[in-house]
Amino acid sequence: MGKMRCDCGYIHSDTCGYDGDLFKENEWLVSEDKQDNLDPLSVFECQECGNLMIDNPRNTREMLSYRPSNGKYNKILHDNER
Repeated sequence: MGKMRCDCGYIHSDTCGYDGDLFKENEWLVSEDKQDNLDPLSVFECQECGNLMIDNPRNTREMLSYRPSNGKYNKILHDNER
């Protein structure tokens, strides 16, 4: 993916360490033994505003944004080892 811009204007790289995978609960439960069949959505957390940007499963060229109710960067996806 390279770089993406958050709604707040912050520019992210897809190797930033503030990313993760999102699985649908029913996929995870059904596929627990067959994890190679899982198709997770990529999730990125903005270090500036805390916005979560999630792959849109219906449009691969679009990210959906969700803002935290406290309006802060909460380090939900922060990798403490980086």
